[in-house]
Amino acid sequence: MLLNRKNTVDKNIKDTDISVVVQGAIDEINTPICLNSIRKQLPNCEIILSTWDGSNVKRLNYDKVIFNKDPGNFDMSPHEKNNVERQIISTVSGLKQSSRLYVLKIRSDIFLDHKGFIKYFNKFCNYDDEWHFLNRRIIIPNMVTRDPRYWESPMCPSDWCSFGLREDMLSLWDNNFLTEKDKYWFENKPKPELVKKFYSHLIARYNPEQIIWIGFISKFKKIHADHMFDINNKSIEETLKSYANNLIILSEKQFGIKFLKKMRIGADRWRVITYIDFLKIYNSFSNGRKYYFPINFQRYSLLKNFKESHKRLYPKFRKFDQRYIYWATELTLMFPLLSKLAIPLLKKWNK
Repeated sequence: MLLNRKNTVDKNIKDTDISVVVQGAIDEINTPICLNSIRKQLPNCEIILSTWDGSNVKRLNYDKVIFNKDPGNFDMSPHEKNNVERQIISTVSGLKQSSRLYVLKIRSDIFLDHKGFIKYFNKFCNYDDEWHFLNRRIIIPNMVTRDPRYWESPMCPSDWCSFGLREDMLSLWDNNFLTEKDKYWFENKPKPELVKKFYSHLIARYNPEQIIWIGFISKFKKIHADHMFDINNKSIEETLKSYANNLIILSEKQFGIKFLKKMRIGADRWRVITYIDFLKIYNSFSNGRKYYFPINFQRYSLLKNFKESHKRLYPKFRKFDQRYIYWATELTLMFPLLSKLAIPLLKKWNK
């Protein structure tokens, strides 16, 4: 049952109201940096370190420590492991031990640079009740938060870091794991063309972010994303509506985090939902009335990631019509004010 939204939160969230769940393996370099940064920015918070049996936690800065049995991982493909069961177990066990009204969930290799995320918590109070399944929205960074309108994957919000009411965080994270059938989905099913194109060696049905988000949303709605790359009109609409009514998506700078671990090469940081993109979908799908500047400067700050994204994706589009749609998509991302012209012009040119 949802709490009364008007009485759920204090507009002035204090450190003493917050538990921080630091989850994941102990890195002898990055984890101490992570914990010390949290203590510096939120000196009166409760820090819960949730890690694995046998980990060395001596001289680390925490209030509680939880040692979990490591569930291991499974193959997402022959070249990539899926650690979602580790993430869910360490996060949920930490959440259940937390004692404060709010919880910040953060990986053990993330640096908390400031607590800017707090000021956004009460700024988005409009909802479409049909798609709102929490007491309040959960705040996430846009890192790997895919925009399904521009290729890639539906239902894929960032799972690296999140902040919200303890009850809501448990609702999001305390979900069933994939079944054995889902883990080996494409060993027994034919691969659609999009799967062959983007990830021909894929075995598992979903990536970790999708497992968590679809597991949560599926408690309330039937989802039309049958696999990792199932982009269709329904899955796009469901993704945007679920984001608009249950999340607040900030840039890493707005959130106040920095990543201490180098990103893997395959991670696409170009086609993510920026803060202005979030404001637009909030207005469209949550009855919002937020002003946004017409130029998306954050998008341009992500241009440095375009080359890697282009190198990974462009060779997959071999047909001419696929390539002009690809470039129309890129132009739309780079120059949103020209988006109404880009696709018609390219289609006309193709004729």
